[in-house]
Amino acid sequence: MRVAFADITQDTPNFDNVDVVSFIEQAYTPTYDCPTSALNAQIDTALASPTLTPQQTLQLTSMKTHGLICAGNLSDAQSTLQRLLANEQSDRSAQYYLSAIFQYGFIYDMNENPARCDYYMLARDSAKGKYVDVHLSASLGYITECIKLDVDLQVFGLYELLVAITEMDNPAALAHAYNRVGYFYSSRGQQSLAASQYQKAFETAENIYTDENLLSLLGSLITALQSTNNFPQTKVALDKFVAINEQSGTKRTFFLQYLFEASYYESVKDYESLEATLANWNDIAPNDKNPINQGLHRRYLSELCYYQNDVQCLRDFLESEKNAPSTYKNYIRLSKSYLRFIVEANILVGNKEDSIAAFEQYQRKVDTFQKMIQDNNGAFDLASLHDKILNLEASLKEQKQNRDQVIWTLLCVLLVLLLVVLWFVRRKYLESKSYDSITGVLTNTAFINKLVHVAKPAANCTNALAIFDIANFTEVNLTLGSTKSDFVLEQIANTLKKITRSSDLLGRFGPEQFILCLVNIEEDAAQAFFERAKDALTNTFSDHNNHHAVSVDSSMSIYYSTEPFDDIDEIFKNMLLSLSMKADQA
Repeated sequence: MRVAFADITQDTPNFDNVDVVSFIEQAYTPTYDCPTSALNAQIDTALASPTLTPQQTLQLTSMKTHGLICAGNLSDAQSTLQRLLANEQSDRSAQYYLSAIFQYGFIYDMNENPARCDYYMLARDSAKGKYVDVHLSASLGYITECIKLDVDLQVFGLYELLVAITEMDNPAALAHAYNRVGYFYSSRGQQSLAASQYQKAFETAENIYTDENLLSLLGSLITALQSTNNFPQTKVALDKFVAINEQSGTKRTFFLQYLFEASYYESVKDYESLEATLANWNDIAPNDKNPINQGLHRRYLSELCYYQNDVQCLRDFLESEKNAPSTYKNYIRLSKSYLRFIVEANILVGNKEDSIAAFEQYQRKVDTFQKMIQDNNGAFDLASLHDKILNLEASLKEQKQNRDQVIWTLLCVLLVLLLVVLWFVRRKYLESKSYDSITGVLTNTAFINKLVHVAKPAANCTNALAIFDIANFTEVNLTLGSTKSDFVLEQIANTLKKITRSSDLLGRFGPEQFILCLVNIEEDAAQAFFERAKDALTNTFSDHNNHHAVSVDSSMSIYYSTEPFDDIDEIFKNMLLSLSMKADQA
């Protein structure tokens, strides 16, 4: 479950054409919070006003996309943000613009797009010392999603940030940080640690968050506690959820309540309570058109079928699962308990082949979980389920002995083939994730992964690192055509590709920055090479079929090292500072 924004209790300002500036100041919601639905309505009213200046429109647009993201409307938010970020009237140093950059990174984060790191880094560095909320949110996103080399370093970075936030005396920001740390642990299978952070987030936010967002925190806490089989504490959190929901629940939160209750009662085998929960769920299910929600309702109804040994009901359920929408299938296949239940259901109805296939899928999922989870509950669970399959085979062996031999032979062959295919696909997938989709060079993360493994250079040689910043990217883009930003980046990358050696590293460092490492080279030769590279960049479009002459204006920051690149963050910090100083001087 991806970590989301949470909103705090706040008074809703009313839009007034006479005092737009005051409304914008009051309506701004920090990036780690969410605007209320009432505030979103006022922002829409404000955007419809004909008296707004261009900057006011851009400020309100950034606020609107913030609300869209909080509501889960990522597609509309992304398209609006694209227009805002590309707008030449946008103030690149303003809070609304840096908030928009963070929002765009957050959308990429929700979609598991590695480009999120570029946006998180840009928002973090640009907002540092100026806009606390943007810097905090971007820093949390970057630490948890983009520093993959050293988990200890990630944990250190998170807690260092927590210390700084604690000193700020900002409970809303602190609750958000605890929530993000909880997600960090949860995504690595450390559910017990995640639960402790979610608990801290709830306790910190209890008196400042709205009821709906307290429910969001409790939902994360319930999920983490149940994952560790801590059912007593799960029940405590669930009771708090129900108590708050009864006071201010919505259709969405009642769906979540029934989902959490059904999952809990199924886990503790309280089928009487499960039946009562499903009866309540039945009241809202017909009006819920979300295929995932529909599938989850169907899944827990089938638990009662299993408990009651209703074979026909289970057959209908298994058939409906085969024909379920892909959105539901992609979601539910991540659940270990669901995969186990599919095995159990197939065993009960006597579907041997399907039970074997389901068991293998379940086994792969357990193997994945076992790499992350500390205890061995999954292994015991797996062994128990395997015994059931063996019992099923024994019951059918007399009738299908010859057929079984063929089946197992085919399964073994298919499994070997599957493993080979999976290995090949995974390798190709990882390779594709390492390269930027626009330029074809290494992504920021992939470049760093390779850079830290660059060996110490030979005597009298150095490893030379340079960041090239395209200072007039917007001008070049406009000259060639405002829709050709991808083409511009691609051509600049091609220029650098043509002059680099096979042993060198080339990557995209930021939205308009490239990074190059010359491995094991003499320092004078490296300096000359970088100057040639800068000249080559200048003439990237000299032969371009265009009526307007255009040259690429770039600045570069160079770092030489006769040792391995150990302190990457400090190196990059100094190089970016050098680029910033050059830009100020220009």
